[in-house]
Amino acid sequence: MDLNVFAFTGRLGRDAKQSVTKNGTDVTSFPVAISGFRDATIWVGVRAFGKLAEVCAGLSKGERVAVSGELSLREYEGKTYLDVSARSITFLTPKGGGNDDDIPF
Repeated sequence: MDLNVFAFTGRLGRDAKQSVTKNGTDVTSFPVAISGFRDATIWVGVRAFGKLAEVCAGLSKGERVAVSGELSLREYEGKTYLDVSARSITFLTPKGGGNDDDIPF
């Protein structure tokens, strides 16, 4: 059996957006920018479901998060996108939006 777990830290590229699936499950989605090797930025679309979606609903652009979940690829209009179905999300931006550069991640 293979294991699909992808973990990363980054900053939200826009405010979190809430919606509800056809079967009534809460979903919160947002893009996260990961600053990578040689200053390249990798964008990952994050989706949280159920109770985790409710907790993430108030996230704002620029906030820093640590995400762990299942990685998938999505094709849209000839482009490939990275998506993660989140299993856990840790908020790394201190309350009040202070400087979080000293958080060890």
